[in-house]
Amino acid sequence: MKLRIKSKIASAHRKMEITGSEGQVLYRVHSKVVSLHGTTFLTRENGDEVAVITANPMSLRDTHRIEMADGSIVDIRTELLHLTKDVLDIDALGWYLSGDLVQHNYKLMDSEGRILAQAHRKWMSLHNTYELEVEDESQLDSIMAVLVALERIVEDRQRVLAEPSGNISAPGSGQ
Repeated sequence: MKLRIKSKIASAHRKMEITGSEGQVLYRVHSKVVSLHGTTFLTRENGDEVAVITANPMSLRDTHRIEMADGSIVDIRTELLHLTKDVLDIDALGWYLSGDLVQHNYKLMDSEGRILAQAHRKWMSLHNTYELEVEDESQLDSIMAVLVALERIVEDRQRVLAEPSGNISAPGSGQ
């Protein structure tokens, strides 16, 4: 299943839309403007909640918690000491991610190395858009929640790098 993820770059509310190959909106993402824990909501097009994602501002590593609508909880943490690529563990699901998060060129894989989804940046776009090929549609909601959390990790990293030294706010705070 091919999907397109588009961020609204100038949005104070950190909004994204996830669309199908025909352009139909499948999921919407929005965040609170100001939030200590960087709360982000993933909903289906009809407004049904899929997941709530929060950043852990007290962690030394990029850590985000996903609370799925069914009550399950998934924590995502970056592995330290990987200089050439991002490696993230999603232990609760037995998944991991390998590749370049910032460039949106990565693979999400299960514990047996099977590809669940692959992301590739769409270069010629007026918006921050990338494409996603989902291989395992049976886990679509979980895959989308993990990818939204990954997008938040990228935004937090970019925000920290853009801030003058000494003026670092908590991850996900949007300040």
